[in-house]
Amino acid sequence: MTDRRIRLAAMLCVAAVIATLPACSRDRDRAEPAASTTTVAPTSVPPTTDGPTSTPPTTTSAPTSAPPTTAGPAPECPPGPVSTDGSRVGIGSGAVLLNGLVSNHSDCIDAVFFTFRGVDGAKPGWRTDWVEPPFVEDPSGRTLPIKGAAFLRLRISPAYGYDFENGEQTYTGAARVEPPPGGRVQEVVRTGDFEGVLSFVVGLDRVRPFAVQTEGGDDARLTLVFGD
Repeated sequence: MTDRRIRLAAMLCVAAVIATLPACSRDRDRAEPAASTTTVAPTSVPPTTDGPTSTPPTTTSAPTSAPPTTAGPAPECPPGPVSTDGSRVGIGSGAVLLNGLVSNHSDCIDAVFFTFRGVDGAKPGWRTDWVEPPFVEDPSGRTLPIKGAAFLRLRISPAYGYDFENGEQTYTGAARVEPPPGGRVQEVVRTGDFEGVLSFVVGLDRVRPFAVQTEGGDDARLTLVFGD
């Protein structure tokens, strides 16, 4: 083969190779299809109806009936006052200065507590009696209404609500004290503080037996106890 033929054959081979390149590219394009995009259709919403929505029936449980309560026996009270005699006297040992007044009640008794600052440890002297309205304040003469159906007057002497030596009011509480409702005592009212005599009237639901208890000392006390 001459040189001319050899060069011609080589040129034909190169041309053949070049001619095959586009074909390969087209084959690759056909072998690798383009990625497709998938669109998801929206979920269809079930149609709504205009009619009322049926609600499942509710079951109401009947309230559980509480077992009947049985009233227990009334509490036993210790022996209380037995005398309704109102005219009584207690001898004291000196002057006292009032600084407290409290009234309360329980199932067994009602009590009215008068507390004092005893001068030199004194014990209060006192006098009681049943009285009837109208009640007059001493020394003003003013009429005082008091709750109750029976009335016990208590006078304490020598006793004061003001300390003249030191120039101070020793009792700053109310002149009218009402205990919790439902008791024997309806109201306690101060009716006088004059010339060394403190006067009080205790309004009760009825005439009741009572007792008077006293203690001396720096914290002196007088207690009225009412029973059944």
